[in-house]
Amino acid sequence: MKKIINKSSLFVVIILFILLIKPLNTNNASQQPSYNNIEANTISTSSSEDNKYETSKLEINIADYFIFIIPIIFLIISILLWFIYGRDKQIIETTVEFYPPNDLNSLDAAFIYKGKAESKDVTSLLIFLANKGYLEICNGNIDLNAKKVNLNKESKINTEKKIIELQEKIKTEKSINPSSKKIKYYENMLNVYKDIDTSNDYDQSCPSSSINGSNFIIKKLKDYDGTDINEKLFMDGLFESDKTEVTDKMLYNKFYTTTNKILHNTNSRKNKNKIFEKSSSNKKILIIIMLIIAYFLITIPPILNYGQANLLFFALSFPVIGFSVLFNMLLEKKTSIKKILGIEWGIMFGGGPWLIIVLPSLLQNIMYLKGYFIGIICIVGMALCLMHLSKRTKYGNEMLGKLKGFKNFLETAEKEKLESMVMENPNYFYNILPFTYVLGVSDKWIKKIECISIKSPSWYQGPNSFNVSHFGAFMDSIMIRAHELMISDPTITVGRDSSIDFS
Repeated sequence: MKKIINKSSLFVVIILFILLIKPLNTNNASQQPSYNNIEANTISTSSSEDNKYETSKLEINIADYFIFIIPIIFLIISILLWFIYGRDKQIIETTVEFYPPNDLNSLDAAFIYKGKAESKDVTSLLIFLANKGYLEICNGNIDLNAKKVNLNKESKINTEKKIIELQEKIKTEKSINPSSKKIKYYENMLNVYKDIDTSNDYDQSCPSSSINGSNFIIKKLKDYDGTDINEKLFMDGLFESDKTEVTDKMLYNKFYTTTNKILHNTNSRKNKNKIFEKSSSNKKILIIIMLIIAYFLITIPPILNYGQANLLFFALSFPVIGFSVLFNMLLEKKTSIKKILGIEWGIMFGGGPWLIIVLPSLLQNIMYLKGYFIGIICIVGMALCLMHLSKRTKYGNEMLGKLKGFKNFLETAEKEKLESMVMENPNYFYNILPFTYVLGVSDKWIKKIECISIKSPSWYQGPNSFNVSHFGAFMDSIMIRAHELMISDPTITVGRDSSIDFS
């Protein structure tokens, strides 16, 4: 079977070579130039020449069907590639998993479960590390104006240097461009470094949350002494310059660099090769090549024969970019401003050039029109094969089964079983909490625990008497607020989606 796949790769290369050296001429006989009509009248005087003309006409008809045949062949090859290299073995879902797999933090669990880690999964480390005793989270209802950030002598010197540096940047920027947006940003950061209690300017630049009580303080309880590189990066990013406390304000437009580093480490090729087979990943290149050939095949001939050749670049690139953005936005579950704007942009950027350049050319020849839409169907099929081509390794399949079994328990556990788990381990609810956020079942999990008597976690400090329901609402707001701040990037002013659903 592998030999068949290798031959198919050679076939794709041959087809590409044919298309490059012999462009398709799919005009019908009635649409040939007058020269062909003259030639037809001339050669009709002899039977041998007439046969020659009929043979030429037959060749043109066969070329017409290339638009139909090649994308269909490519689709069949893509399905075969998926069937051989991408089809996962049946996932064995363990019936009962009371805990996540050993040695996994919430970020690792998210990566294995979804096949990639996202920024909100990085945020879950906040609760995971709190459970490990490294930090403490204080409710924002505490009077923040009564506290200052505790800095040691060296940190105070560094802070003073930062203040001088920011003052110089403001002065320089004003001399270059008095209306620069950087000035406001530098001024806001200067106020934060001068006095963390001064929040007026900060509140004008940092997006405030609409959720009450979402402000928070994170206190460092001890240095990180573990071996996980991403957990260490997270702690170092929170408490840089030997800080022992940080507020939500201090994460704004700063922590995003740490988030990006952690995501880069987690989604590395080395890690993906642990849960996905290399052979399936390598076959993606072949499907991508077939996608490109099929798209060129159904788009280039109509434009060259009936459209404007000088607009070929726009006819090829704009629809691909626009419709890719459009479909990505449509696939997003949560409605947001980013999604709405993305859909509108995709329609205008992709649909406009397609209606103006591509469609009129297709309407000139029914063969091109039929071939185009058959080709689009094949391209969608190839894209689906490409998306599902990653086949899990034995380890990846086993761990996914355990995580699914664990998620199933979180969703279906009965009160009696939860009570026995809490009695066995009073911190059971809190140890599981970060995993419920990355698995998308935090709301269900908190509601199940509301009717069970549990004590407040040692890492949580709030002004009111402890209540599971209030604690759950506070943690939801913290996770959303922390995620907003941990991905805030001063170089990105538009398109940032902060409406993340952790439940």
